[in-house]
Amino acid sequence: MLPPDSRQLFHDLLAPPCGWSLDGAMGTTYSLDLESLIMVPLAFMRQAGRWEENETPDPVALLAALRRHAGQLTVFCQAGQVALSGSFPRLSQLMEPCVHEVLAPHREGVFHPKVWILRFVFRGDDEEEEERKAGQVRYRVLVMSRNLTMDRSWDLAVALEGDYRDDRQRAYAQNHPLADFVKALPSLACRDLPEHRRQSVERMAEELRRVEFEMPDEFEPGEFLFQPTGFDPAQTPVNPLDYQIDRMLAVSPFLNESWLREAQQSCNEIHLISRQESLDALSLDCLQKCASLHTLHRQASVGEEDVDDLLQGLHAKCLVMDAGWNTHWRLGSHNATTSAWHRNVEFSVGFTAKRSTHGVEKILSASKKSAGEMLFADLLTPYLLESRSAAIEEDEAWKRQCLKTRRAIAEAHFYWDVSEREDGQFSCRLDCESEPDGLHEFGALAVRPMSVSEAWQRRVLPAGAAEFPNL
Repeated sequence: MLPPDSRQLFHDLLAPPCGWSLDGAMGTTYSLDLESLIMVPLAFMRQAGRWEENETPDPVALLAALRRHAGQLTVFCQAGQVALSGSFPRLSQLMEPCVHEVLAPHREGVFHPKVWILRFVFRGDDEEEEERKAGQVRYRVLVMSRNLTMDRSWDLAVALEGDYRDDRQRAYAQNHPLADFVKALPSLACRDLPEHRRQSVERMAEELRRVEFEMPDEFEPGEFLFQPTGFDPAQTPVNPLDYQIDRMLAVSPFLNESWLREAQQSCNEIHLISRQESLDALSLDCLQKCASLHTLHRQASVGEEDVDDLLQGLHAKCLVMDAGWNTHWRLGSHNATTSAWHRNVEFSVGFTAKRSTHGVEKILSASKKSAGEMLFADLLTPYLLESRSAAIEEDEAWKRQCLKTRRAIAEAHFYWDVSEREDGQFSCRLDCESEPDGLHEFGALAVRPMSVSEAWQRRVLPAGAAEFPNL
C-alpha cells in the first residue's frame, strides 16, 4: 500500500480524459502563492498540446491561456495566506481575479481544505461518438493533503471521477456532503463573488449531487464518504473516534496531545508517523502509550540521484482504522489535532476495504516484496524515545494573536481609492470599510503595492489608512 514509486504530479491530475476538455475548475487551499497558481493554466496548455514542459511557453499563447483560464477557475484560500510571487509578478496580476479569501466560521479556526473540482465536457474527434455524447458532462474531484505552493513534500491525493447523470431525478445521498460544502464556499468568502463565478460554483454544487463516481479498484464498491467539517456552524462535529477501533495508524505532520489522548481512549493500539519536531513536542507518557512511532527517513527518495528531485518532509495526512474484518481510511486535509476536527474548515474522503489487504499491518510491513520493489515502510525510520530533542515550546498566545490579527485585517475590508493626476501619475489611498478590531494590540502594520519596492512601504496604524501620492 502507498507505494512510493507510484508518484503523480499535480498537473497530471488536472489532465482531462481523452476526448474531453475543461469547462470549469474550482480549488480550495490553505496557503497559495501566485506563481503556483500560474502553473494551473500552464498545465491545461500542456494537456492541450500548446506547450511542452521542457520548452519556454510562447508569450502570446501564455497570455491567452491565463486570460481564458482565469475566467474558468475559482480558488478559495485562507485570508492572509497569499504569498507574493517572485518570478512572474506581472503575470500574477492576471490570476488575481480567480482568488477569493475565506474565513472559517469558528473564530479560532482556519480554512484548511485542499479540494479541486474539475468539470469536463465531451469534445471528441469522432463525429458519431461526439453526436452520441453531445452535452455529456464529467467531473473529477481531487482530495489532497497539499496546498497550492511550491512546497516539495510527501503528500497524498485521491482522484474520483464520474459522469453527471442529468437523467437521474434523485441525488446520490453520499454526494450531499461534497455538494453542501461547495455550495457554502461563496458565503465564507470575505467579499462577494462576481455573479458569473457565484453561478459557476452553484452549478457545480447542484450537478455534483448527481455524479456517479467510480470507485478505486482497491476499495469496496459504493462504500465511500465525503467528510467536510467546520463549514457549517449548525453541523454536528464529525469525530472518526466515535466508534471502537482495534488498531489505528495516524499519518500526520502535526499532532495534538489532547486529540491523541482521546484516540487512546478509543483504540488500544496506535501507530504514529509524523515529523520529528511534532513527536518531540508530545509528553513522554503519551508517546509511551503508542505501539510504534516513526518519522520519514531523511534520505527518503525514490531511487533518484538528483538532489533537486528529492521530496523533503512529510505533509501527507491519513487515518487508517482497523475495525473487525474491515479497515476504514480517511485521507485529506485533517491533521491529527483537535483544531482540525473541531474548529477548522477541512475536507477528507473515506473508504472501506478489507483489513487483510489494506489494514495497518499491511501498510507498516516491509516484508513479502518483489525484488527491486519499494514499499511505504521502506521510507520510515523508528523514532527513538531516548534520542528525543528538547521540545521548543511554542508560544500559543503569540499564535492566537497572529490568527486574530489576520482575521481582523480580512474583516476590515481594505480597499484602494485611485485617482489620476494632471501630470499622468496616480494618487492612491488604502482605506478600510470598518475599524480594524484588535490591530492596535498587535503593533505596527505596514503595506505597499506588490508591484513596487519596499521603499514604498507605508504604515497603516494608527490612522487606519495609508497614502501613496506619486505612483
